[in-house]
This record gives sequence, C-alpha cells and structure tokens, in this order.
Amino acid sequence: QPTFSVNAEVSYVDRDNLGLDVSVNYNQFGDRLVLVLDGGTNIVEKSRGVLNVTVRKTIDKEKRFAVRFRARNLLDPEYKRTYQLLGLAQDFQTFENYRIGRTYSLGVSYDF
Repeated sequence: QPTFSVNAEVSYVDRDNLGLDVSVNYNQFGDRLVLVLDGGTNIVEKSRGVLNVTVRKTIDKEKRFAVRFRARNLLDPEYKRTYQLLGLAQDFQTFENYRIGRTYSLGVSYDF
C-alpha cells in the first residue's frame, strides 16, 4: 500500500446555456512496495502525480453534436522503481525509470 493517496477533481458543467463540460483531475500516490525479492531486497515504486483534462462542447442548438478534447498525463512524471541492497548500500539504486508521455485526443459525437 502507498503511504498516501490523493485524488482531486474540479468540474464545471453548463449544458443548458453554454453546452460545456470541463473537468480537471489530479491523482498521486506515495511510494509503494511492488516486489519483494530474496535476500531482503525490495523494489519500491516512487510517488508520482498525474494530471488529466477533458473539455466537451456541444456545437448545435439541439445539443446533439459535440466535440470533446482530452489531454492525459500532462505532467509526464517519471515512472521510477528503486531498490536498496540491504547491508551493502546506503542509497536507493534505480531499478527501472521511464516516461509514458502525454496523450491528446479530439473526437466528435452525435447523440440520437
């Protein structure tokens, strides 16, 4: 289990006048144990924050056509796992480190 977990969302919805939905959400967890190896060496996933944004706007009077824009992983944090060889090293060493990148999407929808 992580040492902490934070989930927050802020939304603005005005479908009647503006035909607009906007949401911003942020998630973060603390360091968490992901793998226990023989000899007492543990792999720990380091804390990271994730920020996502979604905007949906209707584009006709009947509110049937809509355009939606999504932006995911805007902070593009490092996915980092570390380990410490018990009794042999004072500092944690990098086991795995990468980024998954940001993603953006744009879509059009029609409600019957």
